[in-house]
Amino acid sequence: MDRQRPTSAGCAAEKQALQPEEIIVEVADNGVGMAADDLSNPQTSLLRLRARLLEHSGDITHSPNETGGITATAYWRANRGLGVISG
Repeated sequence: MDRQRPTSAGCAAEKQALQPEEIIVEVADNGVGMAADDLSNPQTSLLRLRARLLEHSGDITHSPNETGGITATAYWRANRGLGVISG
């Protein structure tokens, strides 16, 4: 059987197809908001959450919103071991 090697474009497409899906969760809060350094404050669970997300090619960010609160966005790569069910 004579098999052709895939082109670099074919390899890139194949590699991308094997990448797990990215999950994004965004929460808008109308509370008092957060300070810019809250993501590095060891007294909050945000630091632990961020560390866990970074392990899965993700992160968490936050920014002020128009209601005076914050909008927090967390994202990560899907992993079947973290409860993602394939279709």
